[in-house]
Amino acid sequence: TFVLLWAGVSWLVTGSFFTLSAPVVTLAVIMAILLAMPFRGRLRGFVERTFDREAYEFRESLMDFARGLPHILDRRTLAASLEETLTKAMGARWHYLFVLDRRARKLRLQPGKSPLSGGAMSVEFDLSEPLCQYLLGKERPFEVEVSPYSPELIPVFRSAADRLGTLQAAVIMGLKRRHELLGLLVMGNKTSRDFYDAEDLELLRTVAREAAAAVENIGLFEDLARDRTVQKELEDASDVQAQLFPADTPRLQS
Repeated sequence: TFVLLWAGVSWLVTGSFFTLSAPVVTLAVIMAILLAMPFRGRLRGFVERTFDREAYEFRESLMDFARGLPHILDRRTLAASLEETLTKAMGARWHYLFVLDRRARKLRLQPGKSPLSGGAMSVEFDLSEPLCQYLLGKERPFEVEVSPYSPELIPVFRSAADRLGTLQAAVIMGLKRRHELLGLLVMGNKTSRDFYDAEDLELLRTVAREAAAAVENIGLFEDLARDRTVQKELEDASDVQAQLFPADTPRLQS
């Protein structure tokens, strides 16, 4: 491909197919890189399947898990599934799921499989605070491990430092849908004490996107169930009221 590009650029620039010059070589290299970029993902997948089967299967299994999240219609089940899978897959010490309480406009901890400490249960985040605004406006996670060294992240970190310390958080992913923050995925430190690398963050981003869809679906399901409950209560009240009145309209005696 590079040779063909070199020949084509050489003919366009100098009128000869095989003229070697710095501009020709530079343009050919740039064009080859641009053409190769769409195939990076395919090449990476091919390399992993061929030389690192374990890494490939790990990635695929986590992607399959993420794709199944929107089918969960219960908050506790969602929290338990995320906790069990992400702690094992990422080697994290713990994981927390925070879900939006629309009435209070706060993100509150959703209990999952493991028992939660009293300190963690008391933690909540307001949608208007710097951390939530940062996660809503950025496409990247909040990395607690590097925040003390970034001028942009220092004020965000300070505004929530006490709560992040209580959670012993390392990475926080925002669950966003339709320009709204619906929740947070909070990952604890790895048992290996390694940092979360670029591939870890990419996988967490995929999981967070599907988890956000699950939170939205759960909210819609709960609204529907609530409407049905209200409708049933109204029907029952109507039946009770009907029994309080006589079936026939009384007539006035003359």
